[in-house]
Amino acid sequence: MIRALGIALALSCAAGALAQDQDERPGVGDRLEALRADAFAPERLAARRARLLEALPAGAVAVVGTPPRENDTWAYRPAPDYRYLSGLEEPEVVLVIAEGVDLAFAPPRDRRFELWNGARLGPGAEAASRLGVEEVRDRAQLSALLRELLADEGAQLYLSGLQLEELELEGVEAQSASKAIGLLRQVKDEAEVALLSHAIDATTAALTEAIRSIRPGLYEFEVQGVIEYLFTRYGAQRAGFASIVGSGPNSCVLHYVRNRRRMHTGDLVVMDVGAEAYGYTADVTRTVPVSGTFTPRQREIYEIVLRAQRAGIAAVKPGVRVRDVHRAAAKVIADAGYRAAFPHGTSHWLGMDVHDVGDYSRVLEPGMVLTVEPGIYLADEALGVRIEDDVLVTKDGGRVLSARVPRSVDELEALLERDGVGSKPVAPLEAPAPAEGEPKPESEPEQRRF
Repeated sequence: MIRALGIALALSCAAGALAQDQDERPGVGDRLEALRADAFAPERLAARRARLLEALPAGAVAVVGTPPRENDTWAYRPAPDYRYLSGLEEPEVVLVIAEGVDLAFAPPRDRRFELWNGARLGPGAEAASRLGVEEVRDRAQLSALLRELLADEGAQLYLSGLQLEELELEGVEAQSASKAIGLLRQVKDEAEVALLSHAIDATTAALTEAIRSIRPGLYEFEVQGVIEYLFTRYGAQRAGFASIVGSGPNSCVLHYVRNRRRMHTGDLVVMDVGAEAYGYTADVTRTVPVSGTFTPRQREIYEIVLRAQRAGIAAVKPGVRVRDVHRAAAKVIADAGYRAAFPHGTSHWLGMDVHDVGDYSRVLEPGMVLTVEPGIYLADEALGVRIEDDVLVTKDGGRVLSARVPRSVDELEALLERDGVGSKPVAPLEAPAPAEGEPKPESEPEQRRF
């Protein structure tokens, strides 16, 4: 009896320890937070601001902010230039960067504001340490400092994310700092690539699950729901842009975002989506047959687009330009006789915006990230195909960051045979609730797939 109780107690303690271990084991949120902390470490932020000053003419006074919060009912997304240089997600802080000056200005802490919105940055040494600046001063002192700096001969004001009228300066002209910041953002360091890769990995996982879930009779928004559910499970704050799930005739609408159509056997569905993680967004597209199998005609067009994409990816290497990547992909489509059915470019920059800033005449350098996304759209056949991946330029060529989700016909058809989280119908909303005192209807226990 005593021995049996001892064994039971030991098993109970082991189970409790295992549960505690699982609770304390680092999860996806811990990893994502570590990536964020590295990408926006104070020393990285200070180095970015120093490089900005080097890129601007002598005498430059750069002032960087972000538009004000419009309301409290939606999560705020700061201007990318501001986030890139400050690491902040909250508005009202202003950076001032000039020769010998690296300061931030913030409004005083406001208990009532923080009651509704949470703690925010305020003046003081702790905030300065977080941003890597010399000092965080009261924002009420901003205009006086700017007047002092701009009084020097040759001084020139450069703005990003703010309007000149907000600064209470008279007789001062301003130029945009956005182009200079954009050129810096165009080449990413290893910490930025790691954070962007998390967004891309979340997107490929979401697309994989969505492909497994697709069935005739589902609505486009149900596929969108699977995708954005997985975004959230992997820690994304939001979609980086409006999710595109276009089936049948909608597969030929390049930026279709209504996602309301019911999908049918014989349709192709184009899914062009991207998760955003702390400002860095993915952009990946896959096209699959709703029935689970490509028709011969669908397969013909799909294989042409896939060959074009492979040619474009193979063209990515240091020293070439985006137009060279486009020419490589477009030649494949033109040679197949579908030049008129490919109405857009093959690539765009990717980073803190889905169509990120940057000079398209600039040669590719290691650290740049671009998409490669050829397509063919035959509206009279309700047949559209686009395949898109995110490619990092390396010293040896291009590395596909989104390779985890299949592209080949055979791999996609195999994936479509499997069940996904969206395969099972949702419970009908019109089912009447049991009357008070009546037992709830029993449901069969379900096996969890994850």
